Amino acid sequence: MLSCGTRFVVAGLVVGVLAVGCKDRDATGGTAPSDSVMAVASAVGEVGADASSAAPEPAEAPAAKGPRVDRVVLLTIDSMRGDQPWTGYEFGSTPVLSKLAETGVVYTRAYAISNTTGPALSGFLAARYPTEMERDNCPLAGFTVGEGLAPVLLNAGVWTAAAHGHAYFAGSAAPKGGFADWRTIDRVAGKLAQEGAVTGHEVTELVLALLEAAPSDKPSFIWGHYLEPHDTYVQHKEFPPSKHPRRSLYDGEVAYSDNEVGKVLAAIDASPMRDRTAVIVSADHGEAFGEHERYRHGFSVFDEETHVPLLLRIPGQAPRRIETPRSGIDIPRTIAALLRVESPDRWRGRSLTEDWGDDPPEVRPVIVDVPELMNLAAQQVVVLGKYKVSKFGTKWAVYDMDVDPGEKRPLPAREAEEWIQKAKDVLATIETVPSSKCLRQAYK
Repeated sequence: MLSCGTRFVVAGLVVGVLAVGCKDRDATGGTAPSDSVMAVASAVGEVGADASSAAPEPAEAPAAKGPRVDRVVLLTIDSMRGDQPWTGYEFGSTPVLSKLAETGVVYTRAYAISNTTGPALSGFLAARYPTEMERDNCPLAGFTVGEGLAPVLLNAGVWTAAAHGHAYFAGSAAPKGGFADWRTIDRVAGKLAQEGAVTGHEVTELVLALLEAAPSDKPSFIWGHYLEPHDTYVQHKEFPPSKHPRRSLYDGEVAYSDNEVGKVLAAIDASPMRDRTAVIVSADHGEAFGEHERYRHGFSVFDEETHVPLLLRIPGQAPRRIETPRSGIDIPRTIAALLRVESPDRWRGRSLTEDWGDDPPEVRPVIVDVPELMNLAAQQVVVLGKYKVSKFGTKWAVYDMDVDPGEKRPLPAREAEEWIQKAKDVLATIETVPSSKCLRQAYK
């Protein structure tokens, strides 16, 4: 969500045709890894215990082993931080998601594509980094999604549907392209999260209705986006605040959303599609509580704003806890692989199904990309194994996340130089597309 100088809930998304080139294009139109990126991937592999990555953008990944998947349900939870009970947070209560982490595949070091909803969900829908997408410079920036996840799935014969609880998603700029069924809650225009509205139960009702409406003769993809725990935080009688000195109300909202996810999982478990339905739970970005003198989100690329949950329940897949860093940019290829749909070469990311075999997951660079918006300087992160390289405008900082997980003590300049150069080599593969002038109102 866009919080820089505003408290708007969702940044604008515009579906259109994206005709943006990439550096190092191969003869087939795919993204060929440059020598510099291959060198960086190899160097990153030497840092961690896992195998080194041979290339950042591989050929199509195979679908996951096990029973056939005919439905994928993606639930994204707005502003949900990655430090939760299943990763060691002591104050929260998430019985549903904690059980999912125990019985499914959990990534403990997952990163958002960006630090606000607009760039993060635009990047997810497009399977591209926000900086390389056409966009305007409005307060709620509009992004051109193009040949993204929903259109590709729909063209491959997959029924696509989405459920939302914010006014933007009922507007003319809503990213409906490629969705066969797009639903918003009743009277959505008057229910704003920043005014304390609670919409999670209504979003759940929509998701349950979509599960019933999904055709039985074709595969389906259903996406539901929950606004809680987005600010303003609301106290729920059934889910009291935690004892954390700053996150108390927020933790109660997380518990509320956890319960709503439980309702969806229960409905799936009671349906004939249970053994053919994959579930993915993640977030668009995190939320700050003064760790670096900022609150909410959209201000920085520190972990409190960019580290997010990533949990998957895949039919036939044994429980697995993966500490290797991964990104939300990997979710579109994962969904396509699960539904046996070929991903376009231009999509970024890698299918997470590659991680579920016998070999350890590859260590590869992970990018967080915050484009210049509303005249605010661009910010980017490249995670290289245990090192996190952050770029704030023209300033760089490198953190050893093993010894400094709070990002309080950047490496000295001499030690940081090597990792900054590796990060520059990775970021050089992303083409920077300047934003266009804002010619519209935010919600129109």
